[in-house]
Amino acid sequence: MAAPLEIYFLTFNCARTLIDTNLFAAHFFQALPKGSRTLPDVIAISLQEVAPIAYSFLGGSYITPYLQRFDDAVQIAARSRLGQEHGDKQPYERLLTNAVGMTVGMVFVKRAIRERVRWIEAAGVGVGLWEMGNKGAVGIRIALDETELTFIAAHLAPMEGAVLRRNTDWQNIVRGLVFEQVDANNSKPNSRSIASGGESEPLLSRSLRQESGLYKPKTTIIFGGDLNYRTSHTRPRPDTHKTFPKPSERHIDNSTPEGRLSISQLWEKDQLNQERMVGRTVHGFTEMPVTFPPTYKYITEDMGNGSQVVPKTANAEVLDDELLSEGQSWQWAKHRWPSWCDRILYISAHEMDPRVYTSLPLHKSSDHRAVALSATIHAGNSAGSQGDVDILDHPPFPLNPNWKADRAAARRREVIVGFASYLTLTNEGNFILLGIIGGIVF
Repeated sequence: MAAPLEIYFLTFNCARTLIDTNLFAAHFFQALPKGSRTLPDVIAISLQEVAPIAYSFLGGSYITPYLQRFDDAVQIAARSRLGQEHGDKQPYERLLTNAVGMTVGMVFVKRAIRERVRWIEAAGVGVGLWEMGNKGAVGIRIALDETELTFIAAHLAPMEGAVLRRNTDWQNIVRGLVFEQVDANNSKPNSRSIASGGESEPLLSRSLRQESGLYKPKTTIIFGGDLNYRTSHTRPRPDTHKTFPKPSERHIDNSTPEGRLSISQLWEKDQLNQERMVGRTVHGFTEMPVTFPPTYKYITEDMGNGSQVVPKTANAEVLDDELLSEGQSWQWAKHRWPSWCDRILYISAHEMDPRVYTSLPLHKSSDHRAVALSATIHAGNSAGSQGDVDILDHPPFPLNPNWKADRAAARRREVIVGFASYLTLTNEGNFILLGIIGGIVF
């Protein structure tokens, strides 16, 4: 029997901002079991709103600086965990980057097991305006020895009342996420996927492997991202924020602070659970118990009446893991319900042992918390399968027969919108636009 595989999956809404690499690295492996000193065999990262829309839609070298910081964070976190004797070594190889618009998936493997990767597949679909990638999903599927692993990064429709739209986004992801094979020997660490149409695309294999969708027999699927399901169907009223739980509350429990909702009362209204239980979204998937606080929407606020300054400490049990300015504290945004937008779910035909599922500390660069899951997969043993594995043979929706033409058309629209946004919304684009206008006028 093959040795167990240790998997680590992290999702983060970047809010179109460059991360603080060292700070992110310091907390990257927070979802590993306590006491464990080993590194995961495979790391998958799901990113949403990875960069401003102009850079995201143009892709290629425009988003490289944003992605490189995550690559660096993974290596720094790994070296820190291994100890100083590993110096500047890179413990991981980035196997593939797959991007559709503002949603990106990245998969890393330990360098020691890279040669065990038999093949790589990639898929991508936009579900935003005109099927563009302001919202959407990307997939990376690999065969590691005889074990197939599928990682999906997704970003669904926002706003409290858009439950039906999120469910429709899920349906369109299942229908449009079709995997094609990537040449494992020619996939470049900084490339976009075959599905994105970006620069430096990896070469396609000439293999006649059959195309497959998100659901596939005998595989493990981990699906995560900013799924945007909220805890209310309507926006808060002007004074509703006074009833929100305190941002410093870390765990779901039954206690109700005076005049406020408890986190457990919010959790009872979680739309993802409600929709999943009646079979309207993420069909067949399961989720570890959620014991962490809402992951959205946080803001920093100057101290005022009723505000509580968060202690200046790096203690992971409090919210302030990046020092705030004097007199600032973390607060909930008043116009959004605190919600568990960022989630990770899974379904596995193999024996799968989910280990830790938790949120990471806040960073001022985003209004979301990152969320991570660690798990052990025992290949060749289906006795401990997770989720409704029968659905792997019987997907809830058929594949879109026109998926390739639809994605190509959407990609053309992304380039047009990206170029227009670049000219009007970026400083460098403004200079180009002024030069063009000046050339016409003078």
